[in-house]
Amino acid sequence: MKSKCFSKLKNTGTKKIIQPALPQRKCKSIRVSPLESRVNTGCANSPKNPSSPLRNGLNIPNIISRYVSKALAKPEVPHKKRSLKSSATHRRTNSDGTSNHLSAKNKDSLGSKHHSKMSDSNEKTIKKDLDTQGTDIEKTARREDSRKKLYQSNDLDEVIREKLIEAISNSFKETGSAPNTTIEYYKLGRQIGNGAFGKVSMALNRLTGHRIAIKTIEKAFIKDERTRRKIFQEVFIMKKLKHRNIIRLLEVFESNRNVMIVLEYAGGGDLLQIIKARGRLNEDEARGIFYQLIEAVKACHDAGIIHRDIKLDNILLTSDYTDIKLCDFGVSRFAKVGEKVNEQCGTPAYLAPEIIIDQGYEPFYVDIWSMGVLLYAMLSASVPFKAKNLPDLHKLILKGKYEVPEYFSPDAVDIISKMLNPIPHLRISLDDMKTHPWYDHFEVESNLDTSFNISKQNEILNKMTTFGFPREYVIQSLNLKDVNHASATYNLLELESSYNYA
Repeated sequence: MKSKCFSKLKNTGTKKIIQPALPQRKCKSIRVSPLESRVNTGCANSPKNPSSPLRNGLNIPNIISRYVSKALAKPEVPHKKRSLKSSATHRRTNSDGTSNHLSAKNKDSLGSKHHSKMSDSNEKTIKKDLDTQGTDIEKTARREDSRKKLYQSNDLDEVIREKLIEAISNSFKETGSAPNTTIEYYKLGRQIGNGAFGKVSMALNRLTGHRIAIKTIEKAFIKDERTRRKIFQEVFIMKKLKHRNIIRLLEVFESNRNVMIVLEYAGGGDLLQIIKARGRLNEDEARGIFYQLIEAVKACHDAGIIHRDIKLDNILLTSDYTDIKLCDFGVSRFAKVGEKVNEQCGTPAYLAPEIIIDQGYEPFYVDIWSMGVLLYAMLSASVPFKAKNLPDLHKLILKGKYEVPEYFSPDAVDIISKMLNPIPHLRISLDDMKTHPWYDHFEVESNLDTSFNISKQNEILNKMTTFGFPREYVIQSLNLKDVNHASATYNLLELESSYNYA
């Protein structure tokens, strides 16, 4: 069956226009197939959680907002006339193959990647389905109603908030320590995703009112020590990472039945959804997005962490579409330069050849290969290596041969080829990517002040005392890198003061 091109969604005022992709772009669609799923054969880490809402980090001064915002512009919801900024939408493909519109400001329906997966039950190519538009509008309206209920404050919410503050304050007075976090510290919203071991729900921090995502894992699923390690290694890895373009872990607590992992909420969807809705990105758009990915992966590698599942749907977007967030560390692990790794983990279309050979591989080069596949996918809306079954796909990857679209610039062709070099140690480094000719004339926006600000810190600490947390306890929690409710609340306030995180 011949691949069809994406329909291109375009903004023109408050009107949505469906414009077919121009034939000369030779746009190829990403195939909906089992090859897009992660494989996890013999991996010591967790199986992929397909609905992880993980996002954020905060340590990089470079925001490439104008490039990312341009790349992620979306058309509006057709049933309601609003300003252009608040009415931008894109399509989401659900796990059952259906699709629905998402609003850029419809905050309850955006997150957890958003946390749907393409159906992999067939080999059909992605295409628009305008017949479902009426149903989409109804679904969007229901989600909007759910969002309003979550964010609508009432007298009971204020009473609960005051009782929590009183309980925190009394605990420190009576015992000198913080009370254990319970689910009552959060106002739960609707479920926004399903994972391998539990569900993901949107929620509000009752003390600050900020949006977060909670991954709930039933203890009944943690049947052995190996499963426990799989779950908590991801938590341990995320605890080590603090970077603006990496998802931030906020808190971990447990009840009698569940383990709860609190994460920063992602409001802008993932790159796979964006490209499915818009078609391929142009090179100017892709540069800003990919630059942030370079910074995120570099932060991981500097911390001795390999991601091993870099792909379009593991790149989340902020609600204002200014930043990308590398997420899903389910098959990540710690590694050292020169170490040999034997585990086979990742998504088939993104696998490096040395993983397929299964004779051990040096860890950090595999992420570079996956980045090459991802950049190719951003620019063409298709992965470079495609096949109907795994053996054929593996043969193509091992050969390292792929078609180069005629609209790729020479510099784009070169940087991709340097990442997709079958010989691992000959691949381009992360630092060399940023100085490659493809980035000539690229300006990095630095409109975020990440310098130490004692005034800002004192302001947040003073706010924390109004929640019942002693100043010294908060400082100690931060210095020890604890993931408790004090550090979670502080980090939410810090994020709010650093950029537009609501």
